[in-house]
Amino acid sequence: MSLGLAALIITGVALILQGVITPYMQRRQMRQIERHREDPSAPLVPPRHPFVALLMSNAFSILTTVVFVLILVAEWMRTALVDRSDVFAIAAAMVGLVFVVLHLERR
Repeated sequence: MSLGLAALIITGVALILQGVITPYMQRRQMRQIERHREDPSAPLVPPRHPFVALLMSNAFSILTTVVFVLILVAEWMRTALVDRSDVFAIAAAMVGLVFVVLHLERR
């Protein structure tokens, strides 16, 4: 599969998902507004989904993990000879990953 075909498929799937999800979210919001009109004690903003709450509480750890893994992948993909700066980058990324894991275990 060529890169252009992959981009076309990804774009098509994203457009289809957007076309399905947007009306669903609008209907959900309208049901919520109607529920609030019937019972003013009902909240207008629902609580966050548990998955979103998990992502929000661990956003820093997830972001730093992604950065360190990208550094490791970039170093792995290089075809040049390994020098001291490469060794330092790999070591720093590994130390960063260890600190992220220890931070998540401490929570």
